[in-house]
Amino acid sequence: METAITYDINRAYIQAARAYETLIRGEDAMTDYYINLSFLYWSFAFEWYEFVIPNNIPEYWVKRGGDEFLKILDLGIEKYPKDIELHFWKRYFLQSVMQKILQKDRKAS
Repeated sequence: METAITYDINRAYIQAARAYETLIRGEDAMTDYYINLSFLYWSFAFEWYEFVIPNNIPEYWVKRGGDEFLKILDLGIEKYPKDIELHFWKRYFLQSVMQKILQKDRKAS
């Protein structure tokens, strides 16, 4: 985990995502691995001005983030069904995404 966190701290976000992906494949994967990876993916997909643009996140990773952020949490919940934090982040991300969709719809009308 130290490698993934070090990448994250140093703003090497793609390398951090890859390191977390490796960690969650392990038998002893901690809940933090799932949460941190999901948060990175969510940021890739939905935080354009705050994250994607200033950090030059490639389009491939933007799409991957949108496709994977909830799946990663679901994998964590499958492994740790009683973990409150995993459930919290899933609800938070879903609410955040819905809010962004509703804001877009309001602007379009």
